[in-house]
Amino acid sequence: MAAIHSPAHSPAQAPAQAPVPELLKPTTLRELVGWPGPCITVLLSPDHNGEGSGARRAYVKSSVLAAEQQLAQRGCPKTARANLLAPLEQLAVDPLFAGCSAWSEVIFASPGVFRQFSLTQPVKARLIAGGSFSVRQLVAELERPRVFYVLSLSKSQVALMRCAGLHSEMIKPPAGVPDRGAENQSEFYRLVDRGLQQLLHEPWTPLILAGGAEDLAVYRAGSVYRDLIPESMAGSAGKALEQTETLQQAYCILRADHHRREAAALLAAKERTAPGRLSTDADTILHAAFEGRVSQLYVNERAERIDMFERGSYQSWGSEDLYNLAAVQTILHHGKACFLPANLMPNREMAAAFMRF
Repeated sequence: MAAIHSPAHSPAQAPAQAPVPELLKPTTLRELVGWPGPCITVLLSPDHNGEGSGARRAYVKSSVLAAEQQLAQRGCPKTARANLLAPLEQLAVDPLFAGCSAWSEVIFASPGVFRQFSLTQPVKARLIAGGSFSVRQLVAELERPRVFYVLSLSKSQVALMRCAGLHSEMIKPPAGVPDRGAENQSEFYRLVDRGLQQLLHEPWTPLILAGGAEDLAVYRAGSVYRDLIPESMAGSAGKALEQTETLQQAYCILRADHHRREAAALLAAKERTAPGRLSTDADTILHAAFEGRVSQLYVNERAERIDMFERGSYQSWGSEDLYNLAAVQTILHHGKACFLPANLMPNREMAAAFMRF
């Protein structure tokens, strides 16, 4: 659990800096989706304008007021509301909260749960209250590679950046990999590509290229690396770009690549799946998800169905996004949920679910 710190310090000391919250991990998200409501999800945008912690604290404070009103309207008892929102209220006045963060964050609050995490993907600031946590902007975190690399190319030299979570570092290429160019540019890049095989041998270790158009084209023409990402960065990673900025751009590229691969998987699954195991009907999908029958769920990012839903011990605590609820139940029952851009959904369907039985 992400603690709310209030350590004392002497006036002579520099003000303490709050640590960046831990990164949201796939295992953690799977644990949280099954938590009983009412559930509050607060999404915080990255700070690109240098506004610092004051803006974020102000947003959390306004979120507390909005959540209080919504929960009161939905019949949540006063004492339960107070207990649920107390950690958020403390966070809103904590001078160490969030600082100036280049990364988006998410806060989960529910009876017995208060967790704060950093995200690799940018999100828009938003408060969502419902019977379950909001995951539609978070499921991409489930597919994040454990480690990936950015290779900066130029005719004279190459530079390699190792990226893991929210951290990146420039590293030396493996032994035998030339770090200086040669007269034959194609041969130089082939030697680099072959040498990197020694380092990038784990399954699914993406490699993103950065450089000018000519260098990128020459490198790709001779590369045999299996996990070379089709999209590249302009410029020189770690030099022309600041490392955090490079890391953020890399995650956006990885997300686009993930969407491309999932769209291809969706089309392939539709071709080989019997009609009785495939549904695009929202009601059918939602009930099947609660029954643990959905193995794969693809939802149009623009799809939204706001309504109330009750089944067994589950209650919505007011109107909520039922496509999000279907995704929550799919993940809870060890299925996979993916939200795709509208143009990547076949016939721009709102959703498609593949059933286990």
